[in-house]
Amino acid sequence: MPQLRRSIPPSALLLLPALSLLLACGGGQGSSTAVAAGTPAPAPAPRPADREPFWATDTPIRPEVASLFGAARRPAPVVALSAAQAAEVAEAPTPAPASADPRPAVQTLAGQLRIVVGLRSVSYHQDSTTTLLPLHLSSLPIQALVPNSSGGYDLLTGEGHDDGTFSISGVPEGYYWLRFGSTYVWTSASYVDWSTDQFGRSDAAYAGTSPTALSFSLTDLAPWQGTDELVYDAPNEGTAFSLPLGSADITNAPSVGATALAGFSLNLAGNDLFFPLPDATKGDQVYLDQLTTRTASGEAYRALARTYVAPAFTMTDGTASNLSGGFLDVPQAAALRLNWHRSAFQAFAPGVHPSAAVAGSYLFTYAYPLPSTYGLPFNAFQLLDYTSAGTGDVDLGDLPYGNPFPAAWSVAVESYQGFTLSYLAPGATTPVTLTRYAYQASTSLPTAAAPVTPLLGPIQAPKINGKDLFANQVSVGTTPTLSWGAPALGPVSGYVVTCYQLSASGTASTLQNVARFRTRTTSIKLPSGVLNPGSTYVFTVAAIRANGVDLASTPFRTALPYAFVTSMSGIVAP
Repeated sequence: MPQLRRSIPPSALLLLPALSLLLACGGGQGSSTAVAAGTPAPAPAPRPADREPFWATDTPIRPEVASLFGAARRPAPVVALSAAQAAEVAEAPTPAPASADPRPAVQTLAGQLRIVVGLRSVSYHQDSTTTLLPLHLSSLPIQALVPNSSGGYDLLTGEGHDDGTFSISGVPEGYYWLRFGSTYVWTSASYVDWSTDQFGRSDAAYAGTSPTALSFSLTDLAPWQGTDELVYDAPNEGTAFSLPLGSADITNAPSVGATALAGFSLNLAGNDLFFPLPDATKGDQVYLDQLTTRTASGEAYRALARTYVAPAFTMTDGTASNLSGGFLDVPQAAALRLNWHRSAFQAFAPGVHPSAAVAGSYLFTYAYPLPSTYGLPFNAFQLLDYTSAGTGDVDLGDLPYGNPFPAAWSVAVESYQGFTLSYLAPGATTPVTLTRYAYQASTSLPTAAAPVTPLLGPIQAPKINGKDLFANQVSVGTTPTLSWGAPALGPVSGYVVTCYQLSASGTASTLQNVARFRTRTTSIKLPSGVLNPGSTYVFTVAAIRANGVDLASTPFRTALPYAFVTSMSGIVAP
């Protein structure tokens, strides 16, 4: 894959020299070794850089900590069609197969056409240098959907190139939908930067042969509690991952009371552990962190207490590597005032959906190396987390934790307040639960006088064709108009509307992402081809705050503070 590089000298590759100095202040000093076993396989090609950060997709949480969500779940109310509504959907005519549609003439005045161009890439940041990794676009459909005089859209097909650039000719001045696959951006820009920022090196390679096992045999584990957490960090790769200890990709997870890891093994070619192979020649350094469970004011939380610093080693695809040594104490020199005005977030429930149940709440403290102008880091390094099914405000006082990362790194707090609603598809007997969040992240840390409070509220009065979107709505047509009011609490930078198809798979209900629309307006008219007669759908509408970011020209950039609140619809049918 071609790369556009500004110079990245080896000296600029980020290491953590401060870590060893900090750790020398405490903890055991076990030795470590790395031994590769088996016949080395050819080095794998880098995985295509197509993983979008969670805020750019329909993923409502940071995948790197997904294993910590769910413990605070509650039963969710069920939304289902009435018998009459289900019958109306069943009687809808089957749509005719779509025919090839040649590029139509755009209904606009001569002399007002232009060429829309742009770039789709990932910017990898290391220390003071940046590598731009374009995405291959030659095989990806790229389109502009231009409003026409009949109330629909004219379709213009563009061209993508392997250097990440794209162009669409004949686009009139004014607003249009820019479409990549199932994602649409409402914009009037002639240049759209469809790019994201990520920390770490751009040439990381991933295992393709299973198993590719990385095993740890380590002493000086703090006596293991069932709610403790192990986090795998490789900062130079941009990897920070809370390990899902119940995964089939992990063997010999610690048992309660254990003070050592014996053959604790990670399959880096598994389904759950999608991080790169360490490469010492690239400056990679691996850490295994233990976040221990503590209590304050009767509430449990986890904080970074011990770390294992691996020696320099390189892994190859299909080859096992074994590490040994001991954990080190991390001085508990930092503290967070966990003061959270949680009731203000939970009060959003009626604006998420009148029937939504308040679900779990989650708060994380991270260290990360990018300035706040880059917004949310793709991966951030976990220092403290708190999860709860409780309600009401929380003030646990000043909670100590270890922070072994360089002093120049930023520290941010992100919080999630969950809301759940279940949907029953026609023909199914088991509903599917949709969980969405009031989320925010900021480098303004809470204090005794300034708790974490909402930066943004939910949308107001969502409608479809002028009717209540919170209620079930059938016979809306295949190109309905969705509208809503701006949040009462803001400011708001834009909105993301996601359409899911609600279907029965056997007796189970399923939700499948059909399309995502990003816009700064408070109404959208769906293009044809998104909704099909005889099918049922669910919409979510997320209000977004990303200070200083233009969602029409840089739709996937972020800036701190950042927030979104997602509302859920009733069941919709064309």
